Amino acid sequence: TALFYKLSILPEGYLSIAITGLTYATITVLCYFFEANRENIQNKLIENSMIDFLTGSWNRRCFDRDIRREMERSSRYTTMFSLIFLDLDHFKHINDTYGHSVGDIVLHEVAQRFQKNLRENDTMYRLGGDEFIVLLPNTNLEGAKPLAQRMLDFISASNISIVHKITGSAGVIQYKPEDSLEQLLLLADQALYKAKSKEKNRVEFID
Repeated sequence: TALFYKLSILPEGYLSIAITGLTYATITVLCYFFEANRENIQNKLIENSMIDFLTGSWNRRCFDRDIRREMERSSRYTTMFSLIFLDLDHFKHINDTYGHSVGDIVLHEVAQRFQKNLRENDTMYRLGGDEFIVLLPNTNLEGAKPLAQRMLDFISASNISIVHKITGSAGVIQYKPEDSLEQLLLLADQALYKAKSKEKNRVEFID
């Protein structure tokens, strides 16, 4: 009210200039607010597009971005990293026996248990179905293997939903500078297949 009173006592010419200036300042503030808000919305949309909403893990799109960044970082700074490729044993049987809604609950609960065993800089992604992959920066093969075993031990010792006993298998590899992304993922898949083709509920690796 004080502002409007001061404006009302200005001469007509000055009043017009003051209103124009006030209007311009208001528009500028509003434009700044909407621009900042637009950037926040865009960032949130990008982040949401990289989340697997069933498990709360990052998704395959996010993994494709992050693994390329980690390979570039490894080449530039001569750092190491490893991957753990995991899936659940007999997951199709769970879906067939209990239904896909229970299968979804199992995936969610398993992902939460996996997540609890990760270190601060480790990142887990759901690639699809019951397949998960964990990116371990600054970690060699010998450091990755016990972490993979701990993750499997944690879910096998837990009762999950009405299914109760759940086990998983894991393949572990360490990145080498000569590996392409395709070769890296092929090696991870081969390591997992090695575990699945034996007794399951185990960790195997390719060095």
